[in-house]
Amino acid sequence: MGESANIVIIPSLKVSDKHVIKLRTKEGDYQTEEDILKFIEEEVSFDKDKGDLIKIILQDIVLFNICEGEQEDKKRLIDCIDVIVDYRGDKYWMMDGQWFILDENYEQEIDEQFVRKVIESHDHDFSLEGILPWSEGKGETEYNFKYNDVDSVYVLDRIL
Repeated sequence: MGESANIVIIPSLKVSDKHVIKLRTKEGDYQTEEDILKFIEEEVSFDKDKGDLIKIILQDIVLFNICEGEQEDKKRLIDCIDVIVDYRGDKYWMMDGQWFILDENYEQEIDEQFVRKVIESHDHDFSLEGILPWSEGKGETEYNFKYNDVDSVYVLDRIL
C-alpha cells in the first residue's frame, strides 16, 4: 500500500536539574528517547481498549523539566513526537502535536535552499589571518599563550 512512518520522540533536553516523564502519579527521570519508551512499557497497561491506550500514551503522559526546584516546559507526549507518514501518495508531517501535509516539492525546495544558502554562499577556502597552526603534541594552554601579545586575536582558556 506504500504506507510508512518513522516515529521519533523529541523531548526537551534543555539544560536543567532533571528531565521528568509522568503518567498520573507515576514519575520517572529520562535522558534519552529509550528512557521514555522504557517508562511507557513499564507503566502503561497494554490490555486496554485501543482508543483508551492511545489517549493514555499521547495525552496523559507528560514530559517536563525541573530547574532550581521549578517545573518548566511541560508538554504532552504527542507534542514531542515528530513523524513523517507516506499515505496514499501524500506525505504528512506531525510536529508539535499538529499535522501538516507536505507539498510534493517540499523536500526538493529545502534541498535547493540549502545548496543556495549554505553551500554556494559559503567560502570554503576562507582562512583566518593571524591564526597559527596547532603544533602536534602541544597543549591548549601552550597554544593559547602564543597569542598573549597579539591584540587582534582573542582566545579562551581554562585560566581566566
